[in-house]
Amino acid sequence: MRGHHPSSVNASWRCPSLTTEAVATGTYRKRPPGIARAHASGELLLLRVLLSRSRRLLRRGGGGVGGLRLGALLLLGRLLRLVVAFVAHLYLTVWTRLVTATMTGPASRDRYACTRESLTGGPHSHKVDGRVRCPVSLIEPAKTAAHDVIRLSLLGSFDLRRNESETLLPALTGEAQRLLALLALRGRRVSRTSIAGTLWPDASEKHAHASLRSALSRLSALGQDAVAITDTDLELSPGVSVDLHDARRLAHRLLDPSPVETSLADLRAEAVQVLSLDCLPDWYDEWILVEAEEWRQLRLHALAALAIALAQEQRFGDAIGAALAAIRADPLRESAWATLIRVHLAEGNQSEAFRAFEQYFQIVTRELKVEPTPALRALLPQHDVS
Repeated sequence: MRGHHPSSVNASWRCPSLTTEAVATGTYRKRPPGIARAHASGELLLLRVLLSRSRRLLRRGGGGVGGLRLGALLLLGRLLRLVVAFVAHLYLTVWTRLVTATMTGPASRDRYACTRESLTGGPHSHKVDGRVRCPVSLIEPAKTAAHDVIRLSLLGSFDLRRNESETLLPALTGEAQRLLALLALRGRRVSRTSIAGTLWPDASEKHAHASLRSALSRLSALGQDAVAITDTDLELSPGVSVDLHDARRLAHRLLDPSPVETSLADLRAEAVQVLSLDCLPDWYDEWILVEAEEWRQLRLHALAALAIALAQEQRFGDAIGAALAAIRADPLRESAWATLIRVHLAEGNQSEAFRAFEQYFQIVTRELKVEPTPALRALLPQHDVS
């Protein structure tokens, strides 16, 4: 192995493509191919040496039984040493790859590349006070990364995107998705104990904490950027935006009685679409159902307020759409039908108002075996409607 120094095997293995872009994307080589070839050839050379020595030992023993046994024992010992060395080398190689596979975050990749450059004295390193140092460009994140926007979506379905284009949903496990959803729903810093107990309620405390550590280790690069991790608690990173948080702020502005809070920008058709989406409708965890019901009640009230505000702006088409969105969410909700009737009457369509009343009358009498309240009847021009 003396003639197989890394510098003599392949001088181009020292980070041939180690640029800021390569480090950020993780496309640099983690193991130089020249070193692997050197190890393989060295092992073959050692095996040849052992065979030749065994032949000499056999000749030295004169071909007798004692010499044969001595040579066989020495050869067996050498082979065992070779097998142990190979197994240790294989274990270290697999362990190193597993460790580096978890270092998927930009900061970890930068530290890995920086360490490799410093040890090998690669072309991107420089000397300071006689020591090889990694360039600052590999330690500091790229300037474009500061402008990346991570968007976490909980309305309609779960999704995690960077810059509204790159989706990381296939790379996230179910446990990782629930971890991000829990942090987004809490909207604050949450202790590790609380997270482990919520996500794994049937497991022991020790196993729940182990599952949490496993979920954190399997986060993708974007998932790691989205979570601020400490030794005691977790929270979403400040740069992560959540659609549910934006929708909640919109709903509260619509429900605020002061006209200053509600602006014309809130009275848009996109607001109806946002308020029409449920929170993680296909998830049935107990902690999710509570949060989803809270959002459902808030959005139904916001849709009614939005419909009235749109009707006051003479935008009756959008107002009817907002009222119907609330009815689709809960067909038995009388206040949603009352909003629709008010919008029809504000537009001057009494026939539409009566038709809406008759539809609701048939639904509640069939499903609940009750009749509409007198308050709903009072909205119509005639009070003796049956």
